[in-house]
Order: sequence, then structure tokens, then C-alpha cells
Amino acid sequence: MRLTLRIAVALLALGLGTARAQEGPVVISSRDGSTRPLDARPTERSVASFADVIRALYPDLDAAGRAARFAGARAVPDAVAGGDSPAGPAEIDLAGGGAASFSVISEGERDHVAMLVAGVLVLAQVAPEFRATDGLLVQTDPGGSPSIAQMLLLGEARPAAVVLNGHHNSHENFSRHLIATAVEGRLQQVFQGPLLYSVQANERGCEPRRLDQRMLPIALREARRDGFAELSMTVREARICTQRGRARTLNSVVHHARLRWDPAQSRYLGGLDALERRNRRMMGEP
Repeated sequence: MRLTLRIAVALLALGLGTARAQEGPVVISSRDGSTRPLDARPTERSVASFADVIRALYPDLDAAGRAARFAGARAVPDAVAGGDSPAGPAEIDLAGGGAASFSVISEGERDHVAMLVAGVLVLAQVAPEFRATDGLLVQTDPGGSPSIAQMLLLGEARPAAVVLNGHHNSHENFSRHLIATAVEGRLQQVFQGPLLYSVQANERGCEPRRLDQRMLPIALREARRDGFAELSMTVREARICTQRGRARTLNSVVHHARLRWDPAQSRYLGGLDALERRNRRMMGEP
């Protein structure tokens, strides 16, 4: 009973929904916050379990969700703890307050899963055969844990994870997205989106007035280069005034960018640099 309560409290603290807690270690769906047993298979066709995927990072993971031997991981350039090898926590305890999240995508006969464990990302094909990537530390914001915002198929048998980093305080929200996929057998960051900034303040006639910036789901385009699809990225910005408990949108702007694969640099080019510069000025940075 105590274990069940600990899991439920951990889920509420993470803001990942109020799904019914399960006995034993669980993994959490990034899509809806529901939980699955650690030894469950990600899909009906899977030949491996969630635990098998995590063992690509922690080979000694036991049935209780504990591990003390980290296989190591590389880190994205702006990782909060990177530069050294291995990058990531040496131990995990998924039954004692630790958390692992997942997202699934399918193409034909193939099923792919992305998992985040203590800020480290791993991708794996789980059907019709099991194949996992190396680990990549993707936490770039010291104020909050990353989450899987979306999965994409950049090409045939080329799954990718869109990872959201961010945090908020009493009146501000900061967020940034990155895309990670396997390139020549190694998991790496292939795009970093703009820093998004949302803020609210009390102004005359508004209680409060809010600037809200949100990244919409990244869309695939038909054009491809070296097997990588072009992408469309959209940020929606709205200024909202609340009066007497009713919110009214004053104006709304859409920022759009097309991302194209550059084989020489093994990453996507394009973005919304002007939006980030403006946001940093609003934040008071030079």
C-alpha cells in the first residue's frame, strides 16, 4: 500500500495525470499520463519490454526498478550536466520516486519507442526485432525535467523524438524543444528550437495580461534530402487579457519556419532566430 501511494504522489508531482496507480515500478505515457508496468511490452507486436529498453542504459535493472550500473551516455551541447563520460545519473530507483516516460510510433511492421529516464533519452525498435540506440542526455533546463513532446518518422526506419525542456515561476514560463535521432548509429541532437517565453503581468484593464507562446506539433513535408524529410515548425503567439474572470485574445501571431536537412553538418538548418532574440530582450538580456 505504501508503495502504491508513493507512485501516485510521484505522478501528481510530475503533473502527468491522475491515472490509477499500479503496484510495482511503472513507466508513464508522455501522451496521456497513463502508467504501464515496467515489464509490459510497449505494443502488442513488441518482442521486448520497457525494462529491456531501459537496460540499454542500465544493464543491471532489476524487477523492482532499481539499477546501479549506468552504461554511459553522450550529452547534447547545452546539457545541464555534460562534457564528461558517462553523462547521467549513476543509479535509478523507479519504485522509490524515480520516473521513466515513453512514447510510441509505428511504421508498417515496425514499432519504435522513445524513453526518457532521469533526463537520458534512448530510442529503440521493438518490433519485429529489438534494437536500441545509445543514450543521450537531453536535459538542458536546470529548473525542470525534460519530456517527450512528440515522435516523428524522419524517414524509413528513422524515428526521432521531440524533447521539451522548460520551467516556470510565478509569472514566467521558459521552454525550448530539440529533436534527437540516430545518425550513423549514434543518437544525437539534430535540431534545437528557439527559446520560447510566456509572461503575465497585471495591467490597467487586465487581470492579468498574458503573452503566451506555444510550439505546435512539428509537421513532416514531402520533400526529402538524404532520406531525411523536410519539417515545418510553427510557434503560435497570443496576447490575452483577462477581465472579470473572462479571457479575451487581443491578437495572435504565427511564426513559421521550414527546416531542411544538411548532410554535411548532420543536422537540420532553419529556425526562428529573430523570435529568440526578441524574447531575450523582453527577458532583459543584452
